[in-house]
Amino acid sequence: MTRTCTAIGSCLLVLALSLPVLAQEEGGEGKEAAPAKEEGKDDAPAPAPQDPPPPTDDQLKTSPTDTAPTGPALTTGYVGDALRTWKDIVVIPRKPILKSGRVELLPFFGVTINDNLIQHFGFGGEVNYFLTDILALGLEGVYYFKNVLDEEFKTRYHFGRVPSLNQYKFTAALNFAYVPLHGKFALFNKHILHFEVFVAAGVGVTGTEIIPRDYQYETFGHYAITIPVSVGMRLLVNKWLAVNVRFKDYIMIDKFEPLGRGSWASCGTNQYSMKDGGCGTEVEAAKSYAESSFVNNVMFTMGVSFFLPPDFKYTTFR
Repeated sequence: MTRTCTAIGSCLLVLALSLPVLAQEEGGEGKEAAPAKEEGKDDAPAPAPQDPPPPTDDQLKTSPTDTAPTGPALTTGYVGDALRTWKDIVVIPRKPILKSGRVELLPFFGVTINDNLIQHFGFGGEVNYFLTDILALGLEGVYYFKNVLDEEFKTRYHFGRVPSLNQYKFTAALNFAYVPLHGKFALFNKHILHFEVFVAAGVGVTGTEIIPRDYQYETFGHYAITIPVSVGMRLLVNKWLAVNVRFKDYIMIDKFEPLGRGSWASCGTNQYSMKDGGCGTEVEAAKSYAESSFVNNVMFTMGVSFFLPPDFKYTTFR
C-alpha cells in the first residue's frame, strides 16, 4: 500500500513539472524563429537626407544685363509659374541712380530770406559734371528781380531815415560740389525714396546797382567778387530726374551810395572833385566815394535736376 502511494505521488510530481514545458512548445508553433543578431553589430540608423550641392562658380556669375529688382525680393518658392532662385534675393538694394560721368542740368527758382527791406527773386540754372558719384564741377548763372518791401517805406517816411539799398542784377560762378551723405526713407510705408545731401562752394562775380536815396541822382553799378556757399538735398525720383532744394549764401563785398551825395566841391562845369583828387561827373564822383560793406545774400532755392545721358549701366555685381 505504501509503495502504491509513493508511485502515485511520483507520477503527479513529474506531470506538474512537465506542464510548463508543454505550454511553451504549443505557444511557439506556427512562428518562425527570429534571426540571431550578429555579434559586435548594433542596429544601424536610417540614412539622413542629403543637402543640395552648393552653386558652382558659373551659377554665381551675373550677366551684364542684370538689374536690381524694383519689387520686394522673395526668398524661395514659386510665384505663379516663375521659379525664384538665389539671384532674386537682394539684401541691400543698389542705388537707383549713378551720376559718375554724367551731366546735371538744374534750372531753379530762388528768393532771398535775410533782408527785410528789399527782396530779390532769382531765376537761374546750373550745369554740373560729375567727376565721380560724389564730386562735381559746375557753372552757375542767376538773374535777379527786385521787390522793395513795405518796411522800406515805413523806414523812409515814418522814421525819417533813408536806407542805403542795392539791387542785384546777376551772379555767375564756378562751383565745386561734394555729396557726403546718401540715404533712403519709406513714404507711407509703401514706397522707398532715395535722397542725398550735398555741400558746394565756389567763386564768381555779382553785378549790383545802387538805389539812390534821392531819385534825382543817377544810379551806378559795381561788380563784386562773390563766394557762393550752399547746402542742400537732392530727392532722387528715377534714373534721370531729381528734385533739388537748398540754402545758398552769396558772400560778397558790395559798394553802397555814399552819405552826403552832392555836397562835394565843384571843379568845373558839371565836374566834381573825386576821392583820388581828380575831377569827374557827379556819378563818377559818387562812385569814388562809395562805401564798401560785407554782405550775405542768403537765398532758398528749388529746382529740378535732369541727368544726361538719361540711362546708365551698373558695372559691379548687385
